[in-house]
Amino acid sequence: MTAKLTLQQFANIPLTTDENKSVTLADFVGKRTLLFVFPKADTDGCTRQACGFRDNFPRIQEAGAQILGISADDPKLLAKWKKKFDLPYTLLSDPDHKIIEAFGTWGEKSMYGKKYLGIIRSHFIFDAAGKLEDAQVKISPEDSINKGTSTLVQAKVARAKASAKATKTAKPATKAAAKKPTTKASAKSKAPGKTTPRAVSKKTTTKPKKTSG
Repeated sequence: MTAKLTLQQFANIPLTTDENKSVTLADFVGKRTLLFVFPKADTDGCTRQACGFRDNFPRIQEAGAQILGISADDPKLLAKWKKKFDLPYTLLSDPDHKIIEAFGTWGEKSMYGKKYLGIIRSHFIFDAAGKLEDAQVKISPEDSINKGTSTLVQAKVARAKASAKATKTAKPATKAAAKKPTTKASAKSKAPGKTTPRAVSKKTTTKPKKTSG
């Protein structure tokens, strides 16, 4: 299922932001997007993950990407957590687990030997057209930060190299066009030692009149 995910397919599922605004995932199409799914706001692992993306946010922005976080938490709790740790990106509330389940991040977990259903920490990267590029399900906070940031930044480097290569490939064609062979007529006119002599104008000299003396 995750291999075919797009942001646009969730255009009819409303979510609430930490600012209490109603949005859908389709609203974020247009930029490369990293969406991280976290179990519970203001818990140790989730705070490490969120703050890691906060600390790498300038690099991620420079790469032309955006960060979104999503959980089943109430928007007020998300807002409080965002303010507490100065998180510079949007947090989304999915209380009914509609998005979370569709992404395959709701399932069986275990803690202290007890099994229960809950949110599985994960992240997903979508391209600017809203198509899934990478999925990391059941990942640690540190690996999510490192792998997610690296994937976004490396993609920018790859695009820059591709652009430079395309520019370099185009240059020889320009030089070839500049070295267009000259025509025979122009070659003759430029041949050394065969310059056309200039016409010498005849000067008329006036002979002095003889005077009797």
